Amino acid sequence: MAIKFASEAGLDLLTIDGSFGGTGMSPWNMMESCGFPLILLHAKDYKYALILALQGKEVVDMAFAGGLAREDHIFKALALGAPFTKLVCMGRATMIPGFLGANIGVLKPEKKVEINGNWDKLPPSVTAIVIKPEEIFACYYNVEKKVGKK
Repeated sequence: MAIKFASEAGLDLLTIDGSFGGTGMSPWNMMESCGFPLILLHAKDYKYALILALQGKEVVDMAFAGGLAREDHIFKALALGAPFTKLVCMGRATMIPGFLGANIGVLKPEKKVEINGNWDKLPPSVTAIVIKPEEIFACYYNVEKKVGKK
């Protein structure tokens, strides 16, 4: 009904989110147990959009969301919903590195006030693998060569 009503209303985009649980701040039981399996949901989204298209009706552009975290997820979601799916939404997967980066940024004393992060030093679970904050992120030094230190 959401696809049909959005199409009939002439909306530009309908985002369909099969995400489990919420923001990551939710209780773990909610994170693991609430929601609808993504592949099943988006397979049905495609099926219902196709039904409308075969009836000669205009189908709203769709964006798929929910637990998508890697580049292969983007391609799979776009392929699963083609030609109706135009966008892929990624929330938690992009927020977590930003949060981590803000915390790591405070290890440089001049950034502590500016960033307002939470760490004074890398946690032991991290220093068991790397020593410097820059070593945490893949290709950090390659990016630094392209964009500079700042």
